Amino acid sequence: MRILSAFIVAIIICNGCRDIPSQKQIYQINTSHVSIKIDTLELDIKGRIESIVKYAGNYYFLSAKYNYRANDEPYIVITDSNFNIIHQSIAPEHFTHNVKLHVQNDSIIAINEFYKTMLLFNQNNFKWELVKPFTFPIYEDKDYRVTTSVSGEFGGTVFFRDKATGLRYEGWTNYTTIVNKMNGKYYITYFMPHGNGASAVIEIPNPRKMLLSDTNRNEQSYNMNETNSRQGMNTLFYWDNPVPVASFIHKNKLLHMCSYQNSTCFTEFRDNKLHKILALGIHIYPELQQQIANKYQLYRFFTVNSFELFGSDYEHNTTNTEEQYGFIEVVPNEIYIHFIKTN
Repeated sequence: MRILSAFIVAIIICNGCRDIPSQKQIYQINTSHVSIKIDTLELDIKGRIESIVKYAGNYYFLSAKYNYRANDEPYIVITDSNFNIIHQSIAPEHFTHNVKLHVQNDSIIAINEFYKTMLLFNQNNFKWELVKPFTFPIYEDKDYRVTTSVSGEFGGTVFFRDKATGLRYEGWTNYTTIVNKMNGKYYITYFMPHGNGASAVIEIPNPRKMLLSDTNRNEQSYNMNETNSRQGMNTLFYWDNPVPVASFIHKNKLLHMCSYQNSTCFTEFRDNKLHKILALGIHIYPELQQQIANKYQLYRFFTVNSFELFGSDYEHNTTNTEEQYGFIEVVPNEIYIHFIKTN
């Protein structure tokens, strides 16, 4: 692997609206709001990245040549921290549709969300083994284990299980994907990629103030029968344009990546208003892959060259402009945007 010149991207600093010249190098942006490094990685793997996680310093990629959902052969690729390939193999037959990689309890897990199957990766022999599916948290800290139930456009439920008491609390959301914690409060970001698209950020000051769940109901029973409770929850903002598609804690602030008509911006919600703080001169769509409390977030992304983000074929470019793919790593004081060039 070698690091190529950075992807040529115009960056516009919104506060002041001044242009920064593009450069062919590892590009660095440092402001009072964000610290970003952008580069391009050349990986000798087949196709684009469908899913990615990081564990014990290594990166685990699931890739497919053209259209994963058209049953191209998917590949599992493992690289070290410098992106040197240490293993590559064709994924097993269960990797046929809508598979996502996860890290749970020091294990690499692949979940086939369409067929509801789960595979465990044996790191000794590089084999995958079918295991009984189980529910894993989308967020976890020393106080709560957070899980979700989703019924598509019919709504969803977020659950906070108190580790001290074992009690479970619930509240209505939709497509909950991201949970952050700042100053003792929890912030939920949900994104619904249907119709015109919609997203919201919800503040939960104290999960114990939410509705206490019925102990006779398990979480699977909520499917198509989600809670209606918004007890103990404050909706900070609800948008259909721009659409917040990522949220994270950075430099002790809760920031959001928002999808505007032709570009993606970093934003901050303050004084009851969403403020642009940095605009990328390119339109990218990030999708959360992995989160370790507030310490680390990992997103994969692709560029949106024609504004079809919410259509049935939103991942497929219909223009003559080549799509770009990559992943984003967010740590408390640094954001790394890696564009990827593959075979």
